[in-house]
Formats: sequence, C-alpha cells, structure tokens
Amino acid sequence: MNEVKKKAFLAEDSPIQAKAAKRILNSMGYEVDHTTTGEDAVEMFRHNHYDFAIFDIGLDGALSGDQAVEKIRQLDLGRNCPIFAVTAHVSEDSLERYKQAGINKVFEKPIRKDEIMAAYAEFKEAVNKFM
Repeated sequence: MNEVKKKAFLAEDSPIQAKAAKRILNSMGYEVDHTTTGEDAVEMFRHNHYDFAIFDIGLDGALSGDQAVEKIRQLDLGRNCPIFAVTAHVSEDSLERYKQAGINKVFEKPIRKDEIMAAYAEFKEAVNKFM
C-alpha cells in the first residue's frame, strides 16, 4: 500500500531561509512546493491541496506574504490548511494585521523547527476538537 505524502507549501524569497525551512518541513515528513512570490503562491493554492504552509511576510513582487495569504483566504483556498508566517519585523500592530489576513501564527526569523512543530500540533488539536 502506498503511503500518502503530506504536502507543505513554502513562500520564501531568501535562498538561505528557503533551504532551512525545506529541511525542517522535510524532517517533519512533508513534500514541499516552493515559490518566491505572492502571485505564484495564490496560483499554486488554486491548483494544489496543502496540509501546511509557511509564508515569508516580505516577499518580492506585487503581493507580500500577508497579502497573498489574505487573497488565498478570500478565495476560500486552503480552508483547513494552517498558514504560518515568518518575518524579521514583529510588532503588535503587524501581528493584528497578519491575524486579520488569515495567518494562524507568526514567528520571528530565523525559522526554528521546535516552534513550527509545536504550533502545528496546537493547530491540529484545535481543528480536531471541532470535527
């Protein structure tokens, strides 16, 4: 019997940060789709199902990470997909804006495996309570 691979999405424009995030997601058992722009992220969500996603807030292009997530949520794509964000700039105002965009949790860079795994487990537990 073939095991279904869990699929993660990564939107990160820094090659170094992308490599680190892919390593973390792979070690968690995820196959990773990756892009560097918000526009591509929206398109990839249109055509794929993801179990988990991480967005860099400061993506290059017309859509920042939080704008791409907001569009994904508005289009009702990735309905049950936890979307986390990473950024170097965290403030109370920005955290509220990211939450309004549909981001489930925000982490400061650099990305850390223990933080991602704990937040993912917390999200899944909360979803399971309502199912």
